[in-house]
Amino acid sequence: MNKYFRDKPIDFEAHSRNLSEKVEQFDRLGIANYAIALSEFIQECSTPMTIGIQGDWGIGKTSTLNLIKAYLTTRKRTQGKNAIIWFNTWHYSMFNQDEFLGAAVINGLLDIIKEQFDLKEGAINQGKAAIGRVLKSMAGSITIAGVSINPTKVLEADPSFEDKLGFTNLATHMLTFRQTFQKIVDQALEKQGGERLVIFVDDLDRVKPVKALELLESLKNFLDVERCVFVLAVDYEVVQIGMADKLGQDIQKSSGKSFFDKIIQLPFTMPSSSYSLDNYIESLLEESGFVGARGIKHEHKQFYAEITATSVGRNPRSIKRVINYAVLLEKIRSMNAKLSEGKVTMQDRMILYSLICMQVAWPEVFDHFVRNPSASVMQKLEDWEYLDSIPNISKLYARTIDVTQLKSNISSYADLLFELVDEDHSGAIGKEEFERVFKIMKLTRLTAIDDYRDSIEIIIDKINNNGGNDRFPNFINSFKNSRWKTSKIVDYKTSGSRYATIVMSRKQVGSIVTTQRNPILFRIDAQLDDFLNHFGKKNDNLSANDWVYELPTANQIGFGDIAINIEKLENADHKVAINVLNMILETIHDMYKPNSNIS
Repeated sequence: MNKYFRDKPIDFEAHSRNLSEKVEQFDRLGIANYAIALSEFIQECSTPMTIGIQGDWGIGKTSTLNLIKAYLTTRKRTQGKNAIIWFNTWHYSMFNQDEFLGAAVINGLLDIIKEQFDLKEGAINQGKAAIGRVLKSMAGSITIAGVSINPTKVLEADPSFEDKLGFTNLATHMLTFRQTFQKIVDQALEKQGGERLVIFVDDLDRVKPVKALELLESLKNFLDVERCVFVLAVDYEVVQIGMADKLGQDIQKSSGKSFFDKIIQLPFTMPSSSYSLDNYIESLLEESGFVGARGIKHEHKQFYAEITATSVGRNPRSIKRVINYAVLLEKIRSMNAKLSEGKVTMQDRMILYSLICMQVAWPEVFDHFVRNPSASVMQKLEDWEYLDSIPNISKLYARTIDVTQLKSNISSYADLLFELVDEDHSGAIGKEEFERVFKIMKLTRLTAIDDYRDSIEIIIDKINNNGGNDRFPNFINSFKNSRWKTSKIVDYKTSGSRYATIVMSRKQVGSIVTTQRNPILFRIDAQLDDFLNHFGKKNDNLSANDWVYELPTANQIGFGDIAINIEKLENADHKVAINVLNMILETIHDMYKPNSNIS
């Protein structure tokens, strides 16, 4: 039976009696030792202390907080020595109730402490009253005798006016609350019999960035008291975005890190680069049932880890999404497969998993591939210049911090997939080898294309059906061995049954036309004089007049004002014909994109 994975942090508290066994079972990423070290640090550190568990969305911060909490409550060295509170900030930021998020969170925290430690209302009420006065002082304006005034600005101009307003300085209220909160912490620890109060604050990365910044400021200004340790799940980048929104890009760039360092005394970054990714993915794939009853062979573990790391990355949440989707598509594949097609192989599963990684990580690249499924497109994904030509690729680039690293990742991914499909290790993907990929795509409904062959192969078939191989066998052979066939910068788009458009750098540069009367007409979009001028700059020994000619105006089929002299190339020496075709391609390339690589 297949299993799908919920996007839910690991909760160790329910298994506290046999924690070591459960940690071994759940700790697929290899983070248990970090949690142990952090729990011991919490017990031994000076207070007040604020620890930031940093990392991207879905990287495992909440699970790490849960594990630290479990160690604090169950290990002999820390058991009973800490009073623990768990606080989720996201609940206080929902439904547009986050105008004064910091104060709302502190109020909620006081309620939790009162209920959890059964405290008397005296100090709690004092704390709430102090927070109320803070909110009053933070109000934008009040109305006196029908006039709206800003109390903060009035106090700055005339401090003696505070008695008339019933206000005191915000700093005074903050100090009063901090003193009150110290009493509350001391009372809670006396009730608990613990040495320090550990407050876990989760889901800061779900709060609006500017509100996350304000919340951190509130924690620092109001709750930074003795015997208190805060453990925050926080995304550093979210805080920096909040600082830029609130104070401007210039201050964020110059002071952003200093601000963060002032609040967080121990920044612990989730060690995703050292995650045991191969073991983690293996356990999920086997548990999900995607790889079948026999599991993953040892030699395949590394492939799954590498294809995942180069595409969706090392984020556990993203990996679970890929595996859930893989299980679903494998069901679809098996429902659409015929009995005669045999059982699914491990290679089939690896190919399907790879395609899903592409779709989840780079939807624009995936969309291009499923619309143009071929071995050559797969190989072209390694070429950075080709990536720039993919439709809508700019959307992917806009979402990416480091475009150079992105291109490197896509190239690495394409190389891994190419090596997987290249079963005979010839360095090229044959028809039967890519047919396996195409079959998987069709059975899982990933593509609606009916012909997986390269467009140029389809064109050559059309030419041959019109007698092209009978009349121009030497030219077709030379064409197949020229850069017109092998270069990654040239693409062909079939247009009906009679011609194909030649595309270079997303520009229409010519067309190949085939009819029964004229099996092949190779048109180029250029003026003859302009083409001859560019051709002559590159070739002293060849005259373009011998190999191209201007088409009559009446010629309506296809696109382009000049044509390659097919008959002359048919009668030329094979090497000469290839060289001429390459020179023509280089000339067109120089006319359209002179500063790029033609390989």
